[in-house]
Amino acid sequence: FSCGRGRRTRSRLGLFAQQRQVQGRALSCKPPHANRGDAEERLRPEVLCGALDCPGAWAAQDPDDWRPALTGRMTAKVIEAPKVGERCAVVGWRIGAEGRKLYSGTALYTESGRLCAIGHCTWIVLKD
Repeated sequence: FSCGRGRRTRSRLGLFAQQRQVQGRALSCKPPHANRGDAEERLRPEVLCGALDCPGAWAAQDPDDWRPALTGRMTAKVIEAPKVGERCAVVGWRIGAEGRKLYSGTALYTESGRLCAIGHCTWIVLKD
């Protein structure tokens, strides 16, 4: 739903994060489709959680040893949902690793820099 390419364009968020090895960050920017809003034309909570997911996966990885991983647990806090069509950026950062578990944080900001949502995720690296 967030960053996978196996769904039709309108049924996915289409967030494709870019990893910045030097800064240990991942960034994704894409205005969401109009069908992602609620009655007040703000992004729905499940869309915000989806947006926080993918950049965290990229940020948690070691760029020299990228391994497939699945979301283990995710917590998120929505501070204020942005309006549909409002330009946003999602930033992810690596918190650490413990065996096959990877940890990342993510935050979604509006173009003006307003914090809208923040998340923490545990990733489980798949066995070989």
